[in-house]
Amino acid sequence: MTPVQLLEAQLQYLEGIHKYLEEMYKYLDGNHKFLEAIHKTQISDRPVRIEDVNMPFVALIGFMVKVAIAAIPAGLIMGLIYFFVSALFGGLLAAIF
Repeated sequence: MTPVQLLEAQLQYLEGIHKYLEEMYKYLDGNHKFLEAIHKTQISDRPVRIEDVNMPFVALIGFMVKVAIAAIPAGLIMGLIYFFVSALFGGLLAAIF
């Protein structure tokens, strides 16, 4: 292969890369405009309604166990809040009457 043929082959290869990059830039620019349009819309403009959750039964059981475990500290905290609020209002009512 002569140096001229080698340069021509390299030029063809680089032109192919250039065409590919131009297509990618067009694709990315289109996605960028799409993402900007989504970002500009407000959440209230896009109502969402969940109709179904497709989840395997075993994963659903695992999720429910996690929810039950997470409910224990939440219940304790809510109980403490209820206790202090009841004590406060109970004390105030006892002082008034």
